[in-house]
Amino acid sequence: MEVAIIVPLIVFASIVLIVGTPFYFHHRNRRVIYEAIKTSVEKTGAADPKLIAAITHDSIGPNADLRRGILLAALGAALLVIG
Repeated sequence: MEVAIIVPLIVFASIVLIVGTPFYFHHRNRRVIYEAIKTSVEKTGAADPKLIAAITHDSIGPNADLRRGILLAALGAALLVIG
């Protein structure tokens, strides 16, 4: 491969990694919480209120999607300016 092809590939791959990594870790964290609730319900028949509070406290609200959208739009605008 030529260097002229590798450099843009690395730049765009790093952008994807920077944007995608927080989404992956957020998904993984929620999956662990849901598995803990599932295990708790299977063993005791009831869910622990602290686990339920952990889920409801996690970015749920009327502005949760709006905040994410504004951040992604700002990131897109920044990449447009850089480009």
